[in-house]
This record gives sequence, C-alpha cells and structure tokens, in this order.
Amino acid sequence: MKRYVEALGHGEERVFHVEEVLYQGETQFQQVDIIRAEGYGLVLFLDGQRQSSAADEFIYHEMLVHPCLFRHPAPARVFIAGGGEGAVAREVLRHTAVEAVTQVDIDGELIALCRRYLPAWSAGAYDAPRLHLVIGDALAYLRETKERYDVIFLDLPEWSPDTPAHDLYAPDFYRLVRDRLAPGGLMALQVGPVHPVHIEPFLTVARRVQAAFDYVLLYPVTELRWGFGICANAPPAGELFDSARLAAPLRYYNAELHTHLGAVPTYIKQAL
Repeated sequence: MKRYVEALGHGEERVFHVEEVLYQGETQFQQVDIIRAEGYGLVLFLDGQRQSSAADEFIYHEMLVHPCLFRHPAPARVFIAGGGEGAVAREVLRHTAVEAVTQVDIDGELIALCRRYLPAWSAGAYDAPRLHLVIGDALAYLRETKERYDVIFLDLPEWSPDTPAHDLYAPDFYRLVRDRLAPGGLMALQVGPVHPVHIEPFLTVARRVQAAFDYVLLYPVTELRWGFGICANAPPAGELFDSARLAAPLRYYNAELHTHLGAVPTYIKQAL
C-alpha cells in the first residue's frame, strides 16, 4: 500500500496509508494533494500539510465558527478570509440570523478542486444566495471595503516564519480587521497547534492578536491538538448556546462545551 508522509517538524512525521489518489497538482499558489486514506477517508493537503479530512473536519470547522457566532447576539454580516474548502461557510450558514456572507480567497483553482473532489465540505454553501464569493486578496479587500462586519473569520494555513500568507498574520492586519468590525463585532481564527513540541506558531499568533485586541479568548481543542481564538474590542454581548438559532444540528459543539470554553492548560498560560 502506498504511503503519504506529512512532515510535522522537530523530527516528527505522520504517515497515511493511501487507498486512492484523487488529485495531485499545483495551483498558481500551492501544491494540492487530495487522497483517500485508511481511517481518515478523503484528505486534503496543501504544500504537504494536512488541512482537513472527512473523519474529523467537522470538529475543526464547528469549533472555529460556532463559539464565536453564539457570542454575538445578532450576527447578520459575516466575512471569511480564506476558507477555500467551503466548510467555514457551511457552518456559518447554519445560523439563521446570518443575512450575508462575504468570502474572499485568493486561490480560485483550489475552490474548484474542493467543489469537485470534496463536495461534502461545502455542502452546497457555494450555491447559497446568502454567500458572495470573491476570488482575490483578503488583505486588499478589507483595505478597500467600507463595509463593517459583525463577525470576521480567518481560516488560513498555519503560520510559519516563511508562510506565503505572512501579510495575513502581521500585526497591522489584525489592527485592520479590528477596524472592520461593526460595534460589538468579533473576529475568530485558528491560532495553531497547542502540543508542547509544536506550540511556537500558536504562541506567535496569540501574542499578536493579544496586542491588537482588548478582548482575546483562547481555547484549545484536545481532539485536534489545535487552538482557536475569539477577539474583539470589548467582551462579547452574547454568551448562551441556543440551538434554536441553527437551521441544522451540530455534530461536535454543544451547550456544555460552550459553557466551559476558554479553559487553557497551565503550560500555555506560562508560555504566553
């Protein structure tokens, strides 16, 4: 059986047993590999790094989206930077209060590949009338727009010192996002890995958003060994998990998790 090896850094690798290769190629911006792996089902890799898999993508996308949306009392206008798989938009559109979603992703070829090979990720979100998809640079779009958003999601590849998306991790970008929030608005983002060996990206991003926003709630997700964050100019107005706000039920996030969100291990607190 063929193997796909993902380099995790610090001498660690993750090996996937490949049952089928659906696509391998390059877009204008990145290497794209889509395989079917034993145990994980369909898996998307960008530049050799796993982005999501059929077995657990719902955990990542629910934990990025719903902790934030439930903390806003009426999230009508939403912006997504990145999110090419379409799963962030899928989760956002579960909320009936959302009236309009603008998604800006620079890689239109990737979106087309995801729609072809990973249609369950977007689940029709790209055809939804509430979604406006823009193929372009999210930084340039936010600089030019006069719109203000109730919630802004950043669903970008993991930070690294040589990431091509370095401008979207710069302190100036976080300040720009802060200025594009409507009163009471929130930003949510994936912060990075929280395993002690691989924690440096998480610490880098966390420190930058803490410098840019007055309110930052960090929360790790054990199953993913990954951390997320909610940022705002002031503590959020909403706190309740209300399933009546959803057009479809969730598979992972629930009222109990919502109540206890933000419990951070001591080693992370000490590192920050």
